Amino acid sequence: MLPLRLASPVQGIPSAKAYGKDGTVSPVGTGTGPFEITKPTGKSKATFDRCA
Repeated sequence: MLPLRLASPVQGIPSAKAYGKDGTVSPVGTGTGPFEITKPTGKSKATFDRCA
């Protein structure tokens, strides 16, 4: 997800876990890399935490 946030948020494919029952998409807690998105801010910024 980090390259996605640095490049363009509309060119990524979120995992099934990112989709809510109502169809909304949230990348929070759905990544698999060394960092986890903890707070997306708008379409081009996000706060990350290092995964344990």
